Amino acid sequence: MLQINQSPTFRNASPASSTTRRCQRFDFEAKRRREIAAHARHAEAARTEDFDRWLLAWHWHNSKAADPAWSLMEAAKRMGADISEAEAVGLAQQAAVYPRLSADALAMYLGVSYAQREALRLTTIGSVNVKKRARKELRKRKARLREERRRRAQGAKPRSQSLSRTKPWEAENMSRAKWYRQQKVRRETNTCAPLLYSHAHVTVSVTASSKQESKNLSHNFECSSRKATLIRAHETSPCAPQRPFQAVPRLPGYDPVAAALERKAAYRHWRDRR
Repeated sequence: MLQINQSPTFRNASPASSTTRRCQRFDFEAKRRREIAAHARHAEAARTEDFDRWLLAWHWHNSKAADPAWSLMEAAKRMGADISEAEAVGLAQQAAVYPRLSADALAMYLGVSYAQREALRLTTIGSVNVKKRARKELRKRKARLREERRRRAQGAKPRSQSLSRTKPWEAENMSRAKWYRQQKVRRETNTCAPLLYSHAHVTVSVTASSKQESKNLSHNFECSSRKATLIRAHETSPCAPQRPFQAVPRLPGYDPVAAALERKAAYRHWRDRR
């Protein structure tokens, strides 16, 4: 009877295997081995006389291999060359001592330039012409430019165009505080909050086509002495469609003071009942 292997390796073949691999521990030596092989292919090290350098550097970071000679032969194939088993055994004996090279030291050993490092996206190997401190400053500059492009795409303005640099109040010959007060008043008048206009301050332009509407308006104003019209800011903007003006009179005999006293008495009655 066929038995299905339920080992962790088999279970990781599910669609969630990518998430599982991301949660695993980072293997620095495996990462550096891949980068050494990528640089060897990029530099065509297999056609040079110093191809042993890449193989030695690769073997230094393969300390957990069960068969070092076979691993070196497979690594040489990935780099673009074939070596015999005897050559692989000799290289494994020669690289028995791991020198623990830093990123820049390994770059000097392999001859990795900064242009090659950027082209291959190497992270565990340095470069011969741009050292660690300079690479850190370049990363900061790239991150700053990337963040600046993101802010510009969202509509942010550069500091050279800010109010503190342009100082528009000097062009209008006024103080900074007065200029900001005027800007605040302009913003408040341009908001969409409701505006209450009494009939004493309303100006209605009467044309030949709206004479009947003006007669109705004057009739509505004469009905009561306490009339007001609620006009919204978006209705009074020049871009809004033109609508006939209509006054909204209050009910005849409406006394706001008496209504407020009635509401207050009703609240007290409700509170006493509790």
